[in-house]
Amino acid sequence: MPARAVHTGRWTTGPAEQSNAGAMLLIGMRANTLRGLLRARRVGRAMGAMQAELHAHPETGFLSGENWFARTTILVSYWRDVAAVQAYASQPDGLHLPAWREYVRLIGATRDLGVWHELYDLRSGGSEAVYVNMPRFGRANADGHREVAAGLNTSSQRMRA
Repeated sequence: MPARAVHTGRWTTGPAEQSNAGAMLLIGMRANTLRGLLRARRVGRAMGAMQAELHAHPETGFLSGENWFARTTILVSYWRDVAAVQAYASQPDGLHLPAWREYVRLIGATRDLGVWHELYDLRSGGSEAVYVNMPRFGRANADGHREVAAGLNTSSQRMRA
């Protein structure tokens, strides 16, 4: 990846109503055990492949993303709107759905590796989040959390709750 130019001085973005970004997705994982640290490589490769897919297909509505790596990884990404995020996540021929199913099959029942996301609608102010095999984290630290129950299984359901 080529180095990006540093813009000296203070900068900001335009007004929210003029923004291309209608949604912000925070997503990541956390190694809870040594075995989870080893398994994180597999999930990390899948996430890298998904990011490459998103960059190659701007029609998905993905606009940009930044990664941070530590015990808990974070990708902050901006999207055209919430519907674009939800459509990508459920696309049967995309990389996300098979990667999610693989996580659930191989790791989901263990405490080894947690995954999480928080989705924010930048226009309406709505949001939803899910944490799998995670300690209380992110927004759950601010607002508390509750177990996912019937009617809260999908992003759309949680966004309406």
